Amino acid sequence: GKLAVLNEDERARLIADSQNKLQWDIAAVTRDAEARGKAEGKAQGEALGEARGRTEASLAIARNMLQQNMPVDAVAAMTGLSKKEVLSLIH
Repeated sequence: GKLAVLNEDERARLIADSQNKLQWDIAAVTRDAEARGKAEGKAQGEALGEARGRTEASLAIARNMLQQNMPVDAVAAMTGLSKKEVLSLIH
């Protein structure tokens, strides 16, 4: 092949160039993977935070509804909480 007709210096240079390119490619792939991982982690964290916020809001609304003597079934239906969750708010 092509390497057979090259002298030792040219062959060494091509090998070194190939190794350098491989190192750059590995670094680029690693940076891309890290960036994707960070973005996915951030999105998951945001989604979890939003879900917790919605749950806390639902619990606060349910407490208010219970203080107004609304039936547990109605509170559960309107807030999306389970009947068990609503019952746990009654002191």
